[in-house]
Amino acid sequence: GPTLESFENRVLMRWLLGETSDDVRYRLANLLLSPSVQDEFDLVIIDAPPRLSMGTVNALCASHAILVPTVPDRLSVDAVGRFLQRANVFRELNSSLLKVGIVACLTEAANLKPHELEAMDLARSSLELWHGQGKVLETSVRHFTSLGRAAGREIGYLQDNNVRDLFDKLGAEVAQQW
Repeated sequence: GPTLESFENRVLMRWLLGETSDDVRYRLANLLLSPSVQDEFDLVIIDAPPRLSMGTVNALCASHAILVPTVPDRLSVDAVGRFLQRANVFRELNSSLLKVGIVACLTEAANLKPHELEAMDLARSSLELWHGQGKVLETSVRHFTSLGRAAGREIGYLQDNNVRDLFDKLGAEVAQQW
């Protein structure tokens, strides 16, 4: 929200003006690589906004892989290709950023319909724009009313067994791939 955005802007300006000695792009990476975090966690998932904020920059500089959710339609899939082209720049800042997975979200049903399959074929071809390893995941996340109700107030995964089962399946596929 506005509070985080103004904080991010202040941090970035202080760095650009030379008022801070560390490289703010790597603050999250430095924290995640610290012994206390490494000893406690096997995997960290960072949910970053789809805009190039300081938080997103930190997430990309600290990551080994990116999971890109997309609505399986032509317009949304086109945006995935543009994102992958921009994300390649971060591989210069983080040589460990090697893998991308694209997942269809907000689908109409558990199984993709023909027009959604066609859109995901376009997503598959957009992986050519990524200079690392990439895959369109088989598991898709259909639209769940319970997720919409939970947004911003609760954790949808904990509120609905169907949501939990689907995200466990997606998590297993991601773990198998990476």
